[in-house]
Amino acid sequence: MDRLVRIPPSGGIALVLLAALSISMTNVAAPIVYQAGGNAQTILVLRNAGFLILCGLWLQSQGTLRWLDRRQMLVCVGAGTAYTLGAGGLLLSLKYLQVSLAILVFFTFPLITSLLESALARRVPALGQIVCLAAALGGLAIALEAERLSVDPRGVALAAFAAVGVAVSYVWTGRALAGVDTSLMTFHMAITGLLLAGLIVVATDSFALPADSGAGWIALAVAILFFASAFFAMFKGVNLIGAAPTAMLMNMEPVFTLALSFVVLSEDLSGRKILGAAIVLGAVIVSQLLSARRLRAATLA
Repeated sequence: MDRLVRIPPSGGIALVLLAALSISMTNVAAPIVYQAGGNAQTILVLRNAGFLILCGLWLQSQGTLRWLDRRQMLVCVGAGTAYTLGAGGLLLSLKYLQVSLAILVFFTFPLITSLLESALARRVPALGQIVCLAAALGGLAIALEAERLSVDPRGVALAAFAAVGVAVSYVWTGRALAGVDTSLMTFHMAITGLLLAGLIVVATDSFALPADSGAGWIALAVAILFFASAFFAMFKGVNLIGAAPTAMLMNMEPVFTLALSFVVLSEDLSGRKILGAAIVLGAVIVSQLLSARRLRAATLA
């Protein structure tokens, strides 16, 4: 696919925003699935399976379906493991924390991504980028009204573990798989994710589909299909614009989730939440402007 379609950096930004919106759709669909008798483990298995089927069909139609070489395969297994463990940690954190606080802790991953990249490059993080990341995190704290929520250390630890897992997968793929076809990369990562999720379901005997409910099955389909598009778009974004900018743009996910929760689930959308969302959006825009300016300066130099 990458050989046939050349996407400019602005297209990479749009893809990452699409990924954030798509994951927000799965966030909104998940409670409907749970109400109908499904569970998080089942969604984790089926969304990886759904992505593998769709991505495999696409690769087959393009004549590019193949196994990667051993080094690339090991990278995909490592990055896929990190991402899947991160996703599992986030789901488990919801057992101990309210969703808002779990998401807030999890969304420290853009900062962790930036710090990991700087450490591996042996450089000090750009001050503007750190300020934007901190502002985005502060905006999330306002939007999610974190100070009103109870805190369970186990949930915080699991959500923090999830943040580290996703950050590692971003940095790993951004550095080690820069020249690999994104469809192939995500295909192999999803194989790892499906195997791990399947082991979790088998070990806990927890596979559960929605009961005979139209809304539950529709929500499950939304969670599977939108995750498939998000998974590809997110790591394609890493390939096009880098791990740290992708992680920064993914701060829009909880903002989109707040808006969709208001429209679809009729959840409260207070002035605080709107203010926090505006701060996150502003931080994302400023961060992208700073990144574009640094890129132009490097090109001129």
